[in-house]
Amino acid sequence: MNSSFFSKQGLSSQEVFTLMSQARKLDVNRAEGYDLSRTYFESTDHNDFMNKTHALFSAEDAENPWDYKSLRKFEHETVRMCAEIFHGDRSVVGSITSHETEALLLMLKAYRDKTRKSRPWVKKPEMIIPESAHPAFVKVAEILDVKVMRANLESDFRVSTQAVKKLISRNTILIVGSAPQYPQGVVDPIAQLGEMAIKFGVPLHVDASVGGFIIPFMEKLGAPVPAFDFRIPGVMSISADIHKYGYSSLGASVLLFRSMNIMKYQLFAQTDWKGGSVYTSVGLSGVRAGGPIASAWAAMKKFGESGYLESTQKLLILRDQFLKDLAKIPEIKLLALPDLTLLSFCSQDSRVTTSALGSLMEKKGWNVERQNHPDSLHLTLSLLHEKTLKRYLEDLRHSVKEIKEDQSLNQKNHFSVYKSSVISQMEKIYGPENLYPDESLEVENWIDFAQKFGHQALDIWDKVKLGIRGKA
Repeated sequence: MNSSFFSKQGLSSQEVFTLMSQARKLDVNRAEGYDLSRTYFESTDHNDFMNKTHALFSAEDAENPWDYKSLRKFEHETVRMCAEIFHGDRSVVGSITSHETEALLLMLKAYRDKTRKSRPWVKKPEMIIPESAHPAFVKVAEILDVKVMRANLESDFRVSTQAVKKLISRNTILIVGSAPQYPQGVVDPIAQLGEMAIKFGVPLHVDASVGGFIIPFMEKLGAPVPAFDFRIPGVMSISADIHKYGYSSLGASVLLFRSMNIMKYQLFAQTDWKGGSVYTSVGLSGVRAGGPIASAWAAMKKFGESGYLESTQKLLILRDQFLKDLAKIPEIKLLALPDLTLLSFCSQDSRVTTSALGSLMEKKGWNVERQNHPDSLHLTLSLLHEKTLKRYLEDLRHSVKEIKEDQSLNQKNHFSVYKSSVISQMEKIYGPENLYPDESLEVENWIDFAQKFGHQALDIWDKVKLGIRGKA
């Protein structure tokens, strides 16, 4: 064993904290407001409160509801609050999962297993998702051996209902819609998908991981938002991340089903284990950390409807002002008018590539999230950005001007990526040596890749290197 990692003599608490503080310098500094990617922030005081509520139950295991009745109380009441927000009746049931991916895996398992019982002739189950759906759907489908059928998008980036209809077959066990989809921040036509789901007898799941704690309060504020919840008869389940705009500690996502007739297929029980008469599990893991569940309950209790209305109203003001100012930069094009607080834009000037724009913004200190199909830059707005968006827009204007004046900046492109090449880089990062992409290469965006390899970069790195070396 390498003694440099595991020493014979333990360290003091202060020495450990010092090492951890030093390690944090390697991370993106979200607190300063220069990361507009997947950042969800209400206030510093609220973050401190969340840390305290999390710590109170950090050693408790919610997987044992008999021993930890407090956590079961928190989970039950959180599910009931979410059911109310999403206009569910008393039959709506659910659980808190660790993240969106676990929620989707449990959701798909429930529909797959229900299909096995009610339609045993379905041997090769299929799930229809929009092309813009989160990659987690593909991941969980691979795990559960469910075939993914991708439906095309309309010009406004919402899923085409006609494309969905054409994909429905005797093997279809699920239709998916997003509220909103992540890339452009628009809500799929959930009402129309719900009608289709009823007509063909196929359940509809709504991925509201980002929008679940925004859309309901936008509606109450009078903002025009598409319907997406249990008021639509075809919607059989909804997933929403409380740790996003619900402002709980990281690791809390709620999964709701219209009734126990579906959720019961999520549950696991073994009655012949030698280690005990009965083993049961509601989640994927055998241990469910109590901290995130407690903080989810605490966040929702602390905010209440009035608190979420207030934070949502501030976000909408921030978004509308940003969109107004962004429209004043003629070289920039908004890909779609966002329904919520996520958006993406690109260059519409032939003299300015979106890739070069992203590179210059990185040089100016911004953590830039790149997207492709089409090439664009993505923003997730939070209240943390109230103090930095003005500078962001100024830097964006200056970057456009610099590129127009120096066309050589357009030569350093962000290439498309291949899954196999990125997997090879992931193998190095997670290998015994923890090797990140070679810093010796003159690659401006290797940090961006390292930080986002699990999100947008999962489609190349080798070709980036080839392109920079002039071999593309």
